[in-house]
Amino acid sequence: MYNLRTTLFLLFLCFSQFLVAQKGSINGCFSDENSRALEAVSITLIALPDSTITAFALSDSTGCFSCPNLKASQFRVIGHYIGYALFDTSLYLAPQQQVHLGKIPLKPTSIGLSEVEIKAKATPIIARNDTIYFHAPSFQTEKNAAVLELLKELPGIEIDDDGNIKAQGKAVLNILVDGKPFFNGDQGTTTKVLPADAIQTVEVYNQTSKEADFSGVSDGEKEKTINLILKEDRKKGWFGDISSSAGGSQINEQRHAIQFNANRFAPKYQMSITGNRGNLTGFGSTGFQRSQSLGTDLALKRNNDNATYINYNFNGISQQQKTEVSQQVLASGGGFINKEHSENQSNNHGHSVSVSTSHDRDTTRILSFNANFNVNKSEQSSLDTTATTNIAGERLNDGLRTKNDITDNSAMNLNVQWGHRFKKKSRNFIFNPSFNRSYNRQTGKLNAINTFFKTDNNTSTTDTIRQSNTSNDVSNALNLNVEFTEQVSKRIFLQTEYEYDLNWQEASIRINDLVEQQEFKVDSLSSNYSNRVGSQQLTLHTQYNASKWEISGIGGLQLSSVNSTNSNTAQLPIHQKYLNFIAGITSDYEISDDKRIGVYYWTIASQPNEAQLQPVPDRSDPLHVHYGNPNLRPEQTHSLSWSFNQFHPKKNYSFYINADLGFVQHKIMEIITIDERFVRHSRPENTPGAFSGGLSLNYSMPIQKTKGNYTLNFGTNTSKGQIYVNERLNTSTDNSINASFALNYRVQKWFRIRSSVRHSQNSVHYSIDQTLNQKFNAQQYSLSTTFRFPQKFTIESTYNLNVNRGRTQGFNRTIPIWNIEISRNFLKSEMLSVSISAHDLLNRNIGVTRSVSLNTIEDRKSVALSRYFLLTVNYMLRQI
Repeated sequence: MYNLRTTLFLLFLCFSQFLVAQKGSINGCFSDENSRALEAVSITLIALPDSTITAFALSDSTGCFSCPNLKASQFRVIGHYIGYALFDTSLYLAPQQQVHLGKIPLKPTSIGLSEVEIKAKATPIIARNDTIYFHAPSFQTEKNAAVLELLKELPGIEIDDDGNIKAQGKAVLNILVDGKPFFNGDQGTTTKVLPADAIQTVEVYNQTSKEADFSGVSDGEKEKTINLILKEDRKKGWFGDISSSAGGSQINEQRHAIQFNANRFAPKYQMSITGNRGNLTGFGSTGFQRSQSLGTDLALKRNNDNATYINYNFNGISQQQKTEVSQQVLASGGGFINKEHSENQSNNHGHSVSVSTSHDRDTTRILSFNANFNVNKSEQSSLDTTATTNIAGERLNDGLRTKNDITDNSAMNLNVQWGHRFKKKSRNFIFNPSFNRSYNRQTGKLNAINTFFKTDNNTSTTDTIRQSNTSNDVSNALNLNVEFTEQVSKRIFLQTEYEYDLNWQEASIRINDLVEQQEFKVDSLSSNYSNRVGSQQLTLHTQYNASKWEISGIGGLQLSSVNSTNSNTAQLPIHQKYLNFIAGITSDYEISDDKRIGVYYWTIASQPNEAQLQPVPDRSDPLHVHYGNPNLRPEQTHSLSWSFNQFHPKKNYSFYINADLGFVQHKIMEIITIDERFVRHSRPENTPGAFSGGLSLNYSMPIQKTKGNYTLNFGTNTSKGQIYVNERLNTSTDNSINASFALNYRVQKWFRIRSSVRHSQNSVHYSIDQTLNQKFNAQQYSLSTTFRFPQKFTIESTYNLNVNRGRTQGFNRTIPIWNIEISRNFLKSEMLSVSISAHDLLNRNIGVTRSVSLNTIEDRKSVALSRYFLLTVNYMLRQI
């Protein structure tokens, strides 16, 4: 048996090498008539005779390009560069052949790219290794639509009502433009500012860190990324749009908004400006908002690997929110229900500036610097009324509370990254220091009247609080990371990493009682304290690379410490040290060009944060007092995940499975105690642990390739944790199942339909009191239709129905939201559009959410922006 297995393994290796050997490559170098290298020439390889786009490439700073791993075929090679004649040739690539086109001189021409017709039909979707390429013009969107609408047309990509994006079942963390950050990575700005018709290709892939790319050793940090490749004709001038809206609502308040954006993408720089001002936001649970913003983004490119980015943003938000909350809290011998009505008003204004520069001289050195600065000021006022009853409905306490707070904060982040590759190219070194500093100052006033009832004799007592508070907090964080990598053989890498973290905080809190317009310091609640949390980590990383798979493992030790001192004599100083073990293993296997499997395991220790360590009690809510705990131990997290990804290159369907398991030792949770007046006292403690697991499946299939797609999703999750409530151990289990179906289909050029059905089912079980067990569910039905009539008229209708069941009385709402818009495009190029819209026609826009923790179930209901009508004018700016 052993000899048979060995023989099969050797045959497999030989066969794998044989398959790899069958692949060839095409390369060459572009230059102008004076033999000067032409950078960023776009090269497209089209396999004949079926005209399938096989590969994309861009020439580097030397004008050279390479398209490796090509199967034997007849190819058409097309190279284009703005202002130069098109390069177009055909050739046959034999197995294992390396075709060198040599130097390819391009001649200047007055014919623009738009005048050149490439008759080969582009393939809408191509899968190459772990990257999927979508040919954006193959997917039809409405005239003047934003990138967000284009992404909705792509199979395998999901976008929820809040604009959160998922690709291949994973959350998209980065959106790039031409491979570079845009507006400091702000996804909302990128997808709403850029027009869909400016995009040539959408790339979806897993992005590794810059350190991993340089060292050649995977650090396990792969982030789902979307890269938007612009059309060449959008790099000739400015483009963007400007729009203005005005209308009214039934609450006799005018609605208005104005927004603009302008973008310039040139070979050596790119610049974008965006801004808005209005009072049209406020759907869902966010409440009514007035907002204003201004942002600029500037990138100066010296070549492909050297650039400087400067970004500035101003945001101002004034928000009004009316919220109703029902909390069912687990307690010994039964639970109680706390109901709260609150009215909140806040004003926030902030500025942020970021500067980053990179200088990658060549493949032997990387150098980058990043700096971020933020200042923010907020004013908040609230009026809250609370009523607490036991399960039998008997009143326990009532409260009336008003709060006013003013907060000023500022933050700074500095980061440097330097990497050097030694003469022995398989040996490299990376040094990455960073420093963070933040300052917060808060002043506020609290007035509260609380009434406590005794159910046995129908008597009550009243407690009045009138206080002012001032707090100052300065937090600093220093991180040093050093990596040394050695390639010990053709396939094996060894990496040693040392990381040092130090966080220190100096803070003061002063609480005053207000008595007849005079302030008296409350010593028991006031304090000057400092926290110091540090860790040192040493790990050894090993990676093995093969033609179809890679596997890496990591192991090491982490020494951490927590130190806390306090001027309040009631709080004792804390000095603790912990030794933790760190381990991990990752593996990726390429079954074929369209199938991949990944396995990931990791264990790491996480330090408690400053708020959890802070020893001074927070009494801003007299009915819920929160205490910090300097004795907390770090959490030890174990994570295991498995994924299977398939994207069929011909039928263009996708299928993804993701499975996750997690266990947290010394889980930090809030321990609840209830006193005789049913005031809650919470304090973070290390609990026995928490377990979680989940499975998700995603299947997406295009309809006639580019006319639409349908998507099926299924997911199940379970979590189990333990927490002490009034000294009794409670085990809580939360199980959920969710499923959805979504259809996006352009039936004809004049009619498109989008529909979806979502269902979720939850059950929560408690070990202390099973009468508190809960089952609840939610359904969402959505139907959106778009009719495009002659004479450039468009009618769009969107109807959403949300059904909530199993919640607290008053929260089992069926909420229909219906919006309709009629628009018309003007001018030859349809760059001007005018629309009339009605929002929330049925006037039912109320947000309902439910959250579950180990001892609390909370239902939240908020009134959002009500019915209103708008007239909007939008003008697209192109080639200014």
